[in-house]
Amino acid sequence: MENDNRTAEAERRIRETTHGLARMLAALLLGMARLIAPVAVVVVFGLIAKYAYTSIEHLGAVHFRATPQVAQIGAIVTVGITTLMMVFLAGFEASHAARGIVVVFLVAWLLLTVVLTLTDTAMSSGVLSVPPEITNAGTFLFAGLAGITLIPATLIPIVAARAPSDKYANTFQGAMGMMGVAVKFVSIAAGILAELFFGLHYGVNPLYTVVASMVIGFGLLWAMGRISEAQHRGDLLDIGMWIFVSVVFGAYLVMISAESVQTLAGWQLFGEGFDRFAKTAYALSLGVFTVLFLLTFAITSVFDVRVVAGKVRMSVPVADTPPAIETAAPKPALIMARDEALIEPLDESKREEVKAPKVTRRKQPAPGPSEREGG
Repeated sequence: MENDNRTAEAERRIRETTHGLARMLAALLLGMARLIAPVAVVVVFGLIAKYAYTSIEHLGAVHFRATPQVAQIGAIVTVGITTLMMVFLAGFEASHAARGIVVVFLVAWLLLTVVLTLTDTAMSSGVLSVPPEITNAGTFLFAGLAGITLIPATLIPIVAARAPSDKYANTFQGAMGMMGVAVKFVSIAAGILAELFFGLHYGVNPLYTVVASMVIGFGLLWAMGRISEAQHRGDLLDIGMWIFVSVVFGAYLVMISAESVQTLAGWQLFGEGFDRFAKTAYALSLGVFTVLFLLTFAITSVFDVRVVAGKVRMSVPVADTPPAIETAAPKPALIMARDEALIEPLDESKREEVKAPKVTRRKQPAPGPSEREGG
């Protein structure tokens, strides 16, 4: 019986020792994994980034016939900007709007990097044959990559500075909001480029082409911004007028873009009548849109149409006078303490009443007999 107890005790000690060693070993392995995992992630990411850099540089220098400096700059701005934005998301705290716009640009740059890397691999292995037009487009792309990088380098700090407080609940909502803004800007930029191509293709003066494109493109952007402002103020006239201007500007850009695309593709989809109408509209665009823009601005600045008590009323806007600033009386230093909860309230029952001192008048002595006779 005693031998059985000793055997059971020895087995118990062995189990406890084994479990203790296993726990120590598991804790040691977990600690090593926590130390090694970040290093492994950095090493793997560095190898992938190096491969992408080499592939993109090779694509620009060999297949797209760019100069070595341009090819190197193209590889740096694609891989480098992608890395910087990933580091920003992983290691820096910012508003959801700022993180959202970084996510939008990160997805765009990541797709650009992947596409360029796959293109170099496919062209180097002979799987993909690229026509001369695509090669020329690639050369133009590499020449403009450094300039395109200025877009995120400028917009991200602006959004981070202008949106310190979050109006979005999370980063996903911030990204979706910034995606809508990005789509709006890209669409207008595409319209401006199409209008530039249209004017230069038909031999219009380059100065007129640039000025007309910028006025109409940024005019459309500003008109859309005025719609949001009018909706916030509840001005029906402003909403209707700026919607009309936006529709006219947008329809014009769509028409010029369609004409530019069919010209580039060598198609004839709309007939000669559409071509003549597009050329006439382009020639009159700057003057007509300037007059329309100024007239709309003048009308919306003079009149307001709002719904008041269920009725539509027109009024002339009056400049709002700023309300008088009410300054509160200064508080005692005790109450202005940082933690008012720690201040013990004054017990009114223990307040000592301050009584005014009694004023006693001294009585003058009555005049004597001699003083009365003399008086």
